[in-house]
Amino acid sequence: MHHELVTARCEAFDSLASFLTRITYLKERLEDTDFRMNEKTYTCLALKGIASKYPDICTRWVPHMEAVTWGELMGELWAQADGENDEANSPMPVPGRTSGQKRPRRE
Repeated sequence: MHHELVTARCEAFDSLASFLTRITYLKERLEDTDFRMNEKTYTCLALKGIASKYPDICTRWVPHMEAVTWGELMGELWAQADGENDEANSPMPVPGRTSGQKRPRRE
């Protein structure tokens, strides 16, 4: 478990939500063992795991690591994941038509 959390990378998962679900599960499991880590370590590992795919998020958070909490970071990452899910589930845009426009009726 410990090794998996330390080496977890977002790119290896189908989605950001899958990555977040897995690292949260691993964190919870580790907290019940003698191998638990402090919150800053978990937060750093989460940032490391998303660094190559979400460099803009890392750039915003890393300078403030002293004040960042796991909960705050997870809040932003879950919002990002929810936004990606919304985009993935939205209908494909039709060229020449803005969203909200109805498809022209064939006669």
